[in-house]
Amino acid sequence: MKTFRWDKYSNEARREPFVIDGLPPWHPASDEQGGPGSITVPVPTGEAFLEAESAGSTRRSLELMCGEQWTQVWLLISGDANNGGEGAIPMSGLMDLVKDITQHFSLGDQNRPPVAGRR
Repeated sequence: MKTFRWDKYSNEARREPFVIDGLPPWHPASDEQGGPGSITVPVPTGEAFLEAESAGSTRRSLELMCGEQWTQVWLLISGDANNGGEGAIPMSGLMDLVKDITQHFSLGDQNRPPVAGRR
């Protein structure tokens, strides 16, 4: 019987965080505002990953994937609140962001295990 080691899953399967740089000057994390100049979205936990996959909405899925950085990412999506939402991301840009982050963290149909009976 073949066995599998837990440490292979918990230690070896590392992913990199998702980093968004080139922030607009109005964003609080912008280096022009004294921030780090980027937003680093840590790798979601296994629980957040599973919840994101079955979230039912793009917004909730993105929120779960971004975790503690959701507020910072949401500010980018919604634009400069002090200027009537100026700089809000257009739908096509948001779709690209969602695509990039889901691919980066291997979330989505192409990364699901096969359904019983399919290979």
